[in-house]
Amino acid sequence: MQITPILKKLEQFFSDQQSMVYPLSLDGISRTEIQKKIATLNLSFSEETYQLFEWKNGIKDSDNLTIAQCRLFPWGILESFDKLLSVYKFPTTAG
Repeated sequence: MQITPILKKLEQFFSDQQSMVYPLSLDGISRTEIQKKIATLNLSFSEETYQLFEWKNGIKDSDNLTIAQCRLFPWGILESFDKLLSVYKFPTTAG
């Protein structure tokens, strides 16, 4: 499924709504970079996951914002790929 057109529409929506969080979003990362980061792990991702992180790679970390202020969507925060990967790795390497 191609979600890139939907993500472009979301980008326009956030811009039109003058979202306070959207300007904190990080540029996307390439599929090659994602694959390098997971090369030693037994992970695979759907096409949509690659497209999402190629679009935006989460939001910048900021100690000045609350979790509520970081929500790009009503149901949550778009974390960076590295942050999500560190959460995945923690239980697998901690014990």
